[in-house]
Amino acid sequence: AGSVSLARRAAAVVAKCAVRLPNVVTMVVEGKALPALVAAVVHEGKAHEEAEEAPRIVDVTDAASAAAEAEAEATAADAEEAAATEEEMVGSAVRILTACAQRKEGAVAICEGGALPCLVKLLTRSDEMLRGNAALCIANCAHEERSLAVLAVLPVVAPLLAIAHTAKGACQKNAAIALGRLANCSDELAEAVVSNEILPQLVYSLSEQNRFYKQAAAFVLRAVAKHSPPLAQAVVDSGALDSLV
Repeated sequence: AGSVSLARRAAAVVAKCAVRLPNVVTMVVEGKALPALVAAVVHEGKAHEEAEEAPRIVDVTDAASAAAEAEAEATAADAEEAAATEEEMVGSAVRILTACAQRKEGAVAICEGGALPCLVKLLTRSDEMLRGNAALCIANCAHEERSLAVLAVLPVVAPLLAIAHTAKGACQKNAAIALGRLANCSDELAEAVVSNEILPQLVYSLSEQNRFYKQAAAFVLRAVAKHSPPLAQAVVDSGALDSLV
């Protein structure tokens, strides 16, 4: 337990340093820590799934059943504690990977390590900070060609849109930035934004959201419009010009 606690605290310290100090990112990218961080994200769901699958209700009819209930409760409690510990570790790992993904070699390591599908899964978690950091990590990875190709076939648009509409502050902004970068880099993803009727929702929310979201939403609209005349017409048809002018 002591070693786990120490590792959790160490990861939190590295995360705080990585988002502020480029030399720390260099150490992580060029050292041996990056593959381990990617692996932590890849395996992040294990403890969470065990907690979800742990038995919760046992009918008590005799002493044996009472013992079974006590054992089930203990198992569930252990699984929940493990999940909470792992989620905290994963939160720190994602923050570090987000900083590393700004560099091509960092994004490549994340992609080749198989972390992109796991980052997409994190977009549906209840922890708003974790979702926001996962969204920004995806946005940073989208600059790298192989990562973009993987993201193009993942179900990433819908959860990002959900975050953009329901979250607040940095989490909301990060989701909109991720949508914009994905649409900016790929014709297919720009077309997905249109086909999923995201443009009208973005336009509708422009009058209701804060300036940070509006900036990110405008970035999405510009990213879509730049690809082709039909996509530019889709932006016009959505009513975006009236909302932005």
